[in-house]
Amino acid sequence: MSSPTTQPTTTDWLRLAAPGLIWGTSFFFIAEGLEAFPAIIITPIRIAFGFAALACVPASRTPIPRSAWPRIIALAAVWMAVPLSMFPFAEERVSSSVTGMLNGATPLFVATVGALVFHMRPSRAQVTGLIVGFLGVVLIAIPTVTQGKSSVVGILLILLALSCYGFSLNVAMPLQQTYG
Repeated sequence: MSSPTTQPTTTDWLRLAAPGLIWGTSFFFIAEGLEAFPAIIITPIRIAFGFAALACVPASRTPIPRSAWPRIIALAAVWMAVPLSMFPFAEERVSSSVTGMLNGATPLFVATVGALVFHMRPSRAQVTGLIVGFLGVVLIAIPTVTQGKSSVVGILLILLALSCYGFSLNVAMPLQQTYG
């Protein structure tokens, strides 16, 4: 990235935009997929596409000792299987834009789970940031929740997925530090 005294280059802007575009379009593609497939099929399709992409990058495969497999299998369930399954069912009830905006709260859930479950105490400023962030989540969710019982279920499914992300990202960190 460029230093603070120089102007960002086109490459800098592309590096900044690419993850957001990839992440943000996933909710659009879920909505499009729901036009052709039932919600229960969307997750296996997404995982298959991810598997195919990783299969093209041999460097992405690193041997992991069997002793770590139980944590990795649990992580696969809590980080991939459950949340990826919740989003298509949620998008049957709420818009992809609301789903994407609420998914932006993932860092809030990671910090909250880290503080409550793993005793990683946030500073006073971080607590203030979490409160403001969760107020934003409420402000995004309220208009959708008022659209009926189905929308409430959709919001709850998204919050369940985000809670899973909160746990999984806290569990993934030590595994990534150990195994890369």
